[in-house]
Amino acid sequence: MRKCQICGKGDLTKAEDIILEIEGYVFIVKGERCANCNKEFPYEEETQKTVTMARKLDVWTVKPS
Repeated sequence: MRKCQICGKGDLTKAEDIILEIEGYVFIVKGERCANCNKEFPYEEETQKTVTMARKLDVWTVKPS
């Protein structure tokens, strides 16, 4: 089992209820959560799906620099 990258104490357990909020839209994704500090780490593929969906909803845009 992996240890938390933030607190270094807790074990990471699977979580299927991580909430990501983007511009008022709520997305529920899978990932891992620290049993000690409760820090959440969404899986990369879940995060990418969320970004793709947010772009389709026109709530995720890349601002020109």
